[in-house]
Amino acid sequence: PIFPLAALLSKYKTDIIVADLQNGQSFAPLLYSPSWSLVFITDGFMVLTTSDITSKQNLITYHSLDPLRIPPAKPGQIKEAEKELRSIIRSSPTSTENTVRLIELLLAQGKNSDAKNLLAKTDLSGFYGARTPVIEMENAILKARILLANNECTLAYESLRKAISLRNNKLLLFQGMTLPSPVDLYLSQYYEQCEKDLIKASAYLRQYLTEVSNPRERLRVEQKLRMINNSISR
Repeated sequence: PIFPLAALLSKYKTDIIVADLQNGQSFAPLLYSPSWSLVFITDGFMVLTTSDITSKQNLITYHSLDPLRIPPAKPGQIKEAEKELRSIIRSSPTSTENTVRLIELLLAQGKNSDAKNLLAKTDLSGFYGARTPVIEMENAILKARILLANNECTLAYESLRKAISLRNNKLLLFQGMTLPSPVDLYLSQYYEQCEKDLIKASAYLRQYLTEVSNPRERLRVEQKLRMINNSISR
């Protein structure tokens, strides 16, 4: 494979990158380049260095994690990613976002009780800084996802309703912008899984699709939407 970004960085003798995860898709190829290695992830950013630097400095590298994905693992490497992330958390236990990433990995493996227990003892007050309504909304969505994974439908719906209320809170406005939220995605899951109402599931999924800008996520959601719509038309 060709990694044009890696070649460009090599041309200008760049050997370390501190990438903002909110705008990190430009650096995604480096996570899969043999010339670069992920050496750290924390709240809001990741650090990558050239393989030459990691070798000379004897740095610990993480080959299974992809913090730009949900769950944050390279394809087919979820178990390995969990081990790597636990190692990072041991060295930097104050990172709230890494704890949330670990919950994502646990959910992806069906370790729903472990995810629920971890969320219960996690202080998410640092998640997204001091924007309290956002923190509460993300916490409610994460709780709902775990409850859905455990088929606790009534409690999951309560958490989703709380997330909707917070999403509509004017305090979420920040410099004239609203924060996109995946609450519609999990409302779709709720109606499909718990109420068996595919029409509402389809409607909420379509609404979520209007907010999705990531091409990979759009493709995944479009495939899911087609499956639901095909089931409706049968």
